[in-house]
Amino acid sequence: MNVKKLPTDTFHQELTNLYSWRQVAERTEKVYDYCMTTPTPNMLDRLKTSHMWGSMIGMWAMLYCIFESITMMLTEILWPESSIDIARSFSSPVYNQDIKAYGDHKLYVDS
Repeated sequence: MNVKKLPTDTFHQELTNLYSWRQVAERTEKVYDYCMTTPTPNMLDRLKTSHMWGSMIGMWAMLYCIFESITMMLTEILWPESSIDIARSFSSPVYNQDIKAYGDHKLYVDS
């Protein structure tokens, strides 16, 4: 097929008829829901999976998993999760009713 002879205006119209933002959002939501329900594999499962990738790539993947685990342990020792500030939930109607509770930033948030 010669791409140079393809009429771009009709191609673009056909492509816009194939996809809609609603479909893209629904597909994205399905992917996120699947990821949230899939359990996180433990270290042994990750090493087994890495080993099945082959001799060379598997070895590098296993070394990466080990390096990542050591890095995460060191990070937890240096900056424990308990010392991290958790952002409180933000409600725009509550903010708009009592701006002084959040500090007056001279800002109005649409609901």
